[in-house]
Amino acid sequence: MDLYHQRTGAVYHLTDLDRLRGTAPTKLILLAEPEERERLHSRFSRELEGRAAVTRSEPEYLEIMAPGISKGAALPAIARHLGIATEQILAVGDADNDNEMLEAAGIGVAVANAREETRRIADFVTESSNNDGAVAEAIRRFALGGNTS
Repeated sequence: MDLYHQRTGAVYHLTDLDRLRGTAPTKLILLAEPEERERLHSRFSRELEGRAAVTRSEPEYLEIMAPGISKGAALPAIARHLGIATEQILAVGDADNDNEMLEAAGIGVAVANAREETRRIADFVTESSNNDGAVAEAIRRFALGGNTS
């Protein structure tokens, strides 16, 4: 919990998970050591197939969401709200939870240190693995039409 708070600034409250029975939460984040997270990802992906979306983000994060809840589903909704086409959107990501968003965007960009599958899905992979530098590189190349070298 402290790791999540340090990274996000989110305030958390301890609760008994039984209190959530019968509710429909949109997202659950489990934090575990990377090896354990991989084991849980395999297990929950199988056990929850069709009932929940299971994905990974930070090395310790396992995210479980309601079916149809993802950055990829949100991107067209945001485009409609803004009155633009998804083809006009540049999206930058680094992990599994970004994959659908990168596919939905007009230009999907993965940072150099992204997971292998995320780099494979992307239209472009930045040279910089520094998040600020990676985003700046993508903006210069695609939004401003400049040279990234």
